Amino acid sequence: MEEIQYDRFGFLGMPTTLPDRIPAKPAADVARILDHAKVPNVLWGWLAVGLVGLDHRFPQVDFVVPDDKIEAAKEALIAGGFTLCIDQDCAEQKEDRVAPDSVDLHGPLGLNEMNTLGARNRFHPIADIHFHLEPSKYEYYNVLSLFIQSKTLWSGWWPDLVLTDACTDAKCPDTERFPADHPHFMLSSDIDLYKCEDGSGPWAEELYAVKTLKPSLLVEALIYLFCRDWGHIKSVDEGWQDMILLGLVRVKRDDQARFIEKDLNPVLQPLWNNLNCRTRKPEGVNKWDIIREFRQSLIDNNRMPPLPPIDLTYR
Repeated sequence: MEEIQYDRFGFLGMPTTLPDRIPAKPAADVARILDHAKVPNVLWGWLAVGLVGLDHRFPQVDFVVPDDKIEAAKEALIAGGFTLCIDQDCAEQKEDRVAPDSVDLHGPLGLNEMNTLGARNRFHPIADIHFHLEPSKYEYYNVLSLFIQSKTLWSGWWPDLVLTDACTDAKCPDTERFPADHPHFMLSSDIDLYKCEDGSGPWAEELYAVKTLKPSLLVEALIYLFCRDWGHIKSVDEGWQDMILLGLVRVKRDDQARFIEKDLNPVLQPLWNNLNCRTRKPEGVNKWDIIREFRQSLIDNNRMPPLPPIDLTYR
């Protein structure tokens, strides 16, 4: 297994010299292959966050596919030249990408060690399958992960979600390949995507357009996942929290913030306002109380999937 490298900012697996703007060619290639194989798919993870919010330029590419299409997706990608990882000791097979013996916690920590421990893409859910990307083909991105829908966009919180098949004709224009008024998705080439120096969207027209969640629904998905994994003993919730706070909440411009929260579910607006520090909390009230209470209401109303093992002393 190739050793993971850490850059001076502590972002796992990233090269120390970053280009000004990262082309998202592997995501476009994956979407094209899956679309042609008639496997519904949607962009996910930090790359999806960077498309609508702040792009932290992590080198991982994530997609969600329906549960019953994961095998078809695997076969299509293998046929398309992607290398499936079957190494059970791979760092991607652990929720914590930092190996236990890679940092000596008993001695003094240098800057590199502290950045490694604080890397924002350190904690992550284990993908159902993943592929290592060839440096000769993709000079920046290094991992492609696929997640089944029931582990990410489950029906308990989004009953009308359907991952829509796209046109299998690569030559048909995006306007024909996907409806502009779709309630859940938009394309990575959509001119309505907020363009700023800290984000990645919209992506270049010459790239095959990728389906991604509309911003408010991405917020919704991440909040529900944060609630599900709250207090996760493997710290998976920290990954969702960072996507929300560092990718979506901390955008620099008010008009971009309005773009992200437009059409947000009113039920989630108080939580979003709390995360944005828009609501004044009474003295002595923990800022996470509203999240904890919302999570408990989901559990009480049977709107949660099976919960992971949690640390009962969390926060």
